[in-house]
Amino acid sequence: MLRTSLIRSSILDCVHRPTEPNLRRLSLLCAMLLFGGLLLTAANDSALAHPHEWIEMQVEIVFDDDGKAVAMRHDWIMDEFFSAYAVSDIPSENGKPTPKALEDLMSEMLTNIQEISFFIKATHAGASVPLISYKPIELTMPDRSLRMKFELPFLGPLDLTQSPFAYQIYDPEYYIEMLHIEGPKPILLAGAPKGCRWEVEPPTENQEMTAYATALDQFEAPTFELGAFFAEEASIACQ
Repeated sequence: MLRTSLIRSSILDCVHRPTEPNLRRLSLLCAMLLFGGLLLTAANDSALAHPHEWIEMQVEIVFDDDGKAVAMRHDWIMDEFFSAYAVSDIPSENGKPTPKALEDLMSEMLTNIQEISFFIKATHAGASVPLISYKPIELTMPDRSLRMKFELPFLGPLDLTQSPFAYQIYDPEYYIEMLHIEGPKPILLAGAPKGCRWEVEPPTENQEMTAYATALDQFEAPTFELGAFFAEEASIACQ
């Protein structure tokens, strides 16, 4: 088992050594392994091709009493493989992570992805919507998958009757695939006035980018935002 100090050093390398592509995997995995006390140490034949980790999401847009959007609430479900590694070196009782350990884990997760806007690119009225602060809600492990809930408040209320709120959530290097949950409610609207609706557009199929992603191994980083080609486009508008 690798010591946490070594992991911290490795992740600083990920962020601060852009001349070495195999060390600059600024993805959710790279950022989040800081608190997990582990690092995948080698690629094998089964590790070829991006993506390597998966997150399913449900997003809730929160409205205030004036009918304006004021925050995004996120519910992320992480794949079993990553979840097992992330909790393998944190305090546990009866084979399950302790509530305090999960609370600390969530705090470090969110702090580390905060500086890259939580992998979210959001816009309203032709301008970027900054996502600077966060409110942790909970990190649980009801089965074999970690489930993290958190809220991202906007800097100010957004009037969606004038312009839709749009966003994409993706890992630029496509190490992790991030998609909304399947089913009738990938997006929820909390306190929304009548006439508000959401839409999620799947990514356009691109055989060239799919072939490129398939050719990358675990420690190879693309030279451009590969994840953008596999990102869904979500929007919320009100009348």
